[in-house]
Amino acid sequence: MERLSERGGYRARVIHEGDRCDAVFLNPAGGLVGGDQIGLDLTVGDDAHLTITTAAAERVYRSDGPDADVRCRFSVGPRAVLEWLPQQTVLYDGCRYHRRFDAEVAPDARVTLLEMLALGRHASGEVLDDVVVRDHWRIRRGGRLVLAEALRLIGPVSSMCDHPAIGAGARSSATLVHVTPDAESDLERVRACLGDATVCGASAVDGVVIARWLATEPMALVAALQEFLVRFRGRPAPRGW
Repeated sequence: MERLSERGGYRARVIHEGDRCDAVFLNPAGGLVGGDQIGLDLTVGDDAHLTITTAAAERVYRSDGPDADVRCRFSVGPRAVLEWLPQQTVLYDGCRYHRRFDAEVAPDARVTLLEMLALGRHASGEVLDDVVVRDHWRIRRGGRLVLAEALRLIGPVSSMCDHPAIGAGARSSATLVHVTPDAESDLERVRACLGDATVCGASAVDGVVIARWLATEPMALVAALQEFLVRFRGRPAPRGW
């Protein structure tokens, strides 16, 4: 059984693939601007398998003051599988972006989240001199907090990321969060899928595998993530990638 409710400009289209269900999110406006408010509430029922992606890269445009505000609330039931695999988010100079991401995962569920962030429009040589980005993640497994992460980027982000201790010149990054009952035993499989085209690494703790990528060229990172998804999932990346 599936239920879909939409209000406002954001849209979702559902595609059935055998015993799996794919949902593609669309933003007809082409991006987020200051004052936008987006809410995503998602429930994956017992034994269900859902993959979520986006039809295109999300863009966070220059704001005249207010934040673009996004709230994501996920609930994943027993033995369910959720893959959250959106295309990259591109930050424009002057953007104001605030997101809160909360997920409640059953102890025997499996959740894979992969996101990529691009700092500016690389092809045009855009430099981020004035941005405000706040991204808060909270994931609970069986009611217990297993991941709490907060990203804050404020000010001249491009120059900050030139520092060796921050980005060493990187203009794009990606994060994988893989929550599963056998996460620690999955660590070596994740590492074997990373490849060597970009700077990357993975670790596991408390039932969660976390992998990170850094790259100076965003499209090179997109290609690396495509290869990773094929190896890790055993099938191609979602449509649109």
